[in-house]
Amino acid sequence: MGVDIVVESEVLRGGDLLRGYLNVVVDKPRKVNRITLDWRGIEYTHWTETRTSTDHKGRTTTHTTTYSSTIKLVHVPLELYTRGGRDEKLQPGVYKFPFCIELEPALMPTYQDGPGQIKYELR
Repeated sequence: MGVDIVVESEVLRGGDLLRGYLNVVVDKPRKVNRITLDWRGIEYTHWTETRTSTDHKGRTTTHTTTYSSTIKLVHVPLELYTRGGRDEKLQPGVYKFPFCIELEPALMPTYQDGPGQIKYELR
């Protein structure tokens, strides 16, 4: 069984529609309870600060402090398929499950520089 996510456009802004489909290739009859796609966005920041101090005897000590933060910006689970009957199976073939997500108007753009990043993913 193979799965690919296909999107119409990889460049979007807040307020746009994220459109695409989940392409599922089934090689043999499979019992599948559900197929869910998650749209997630996170902000991640990580940096270290090092400082050196010298005591009155001339001995130096180095102190390193690590800072990090992860903030969930968005999480939208989309259920694309739910098994209809108890014995229902997906038969061999190619299935396309379309999706459309309206992006929040105030959504921050993807960003990566130095210690911080904002990224979005479908999985």
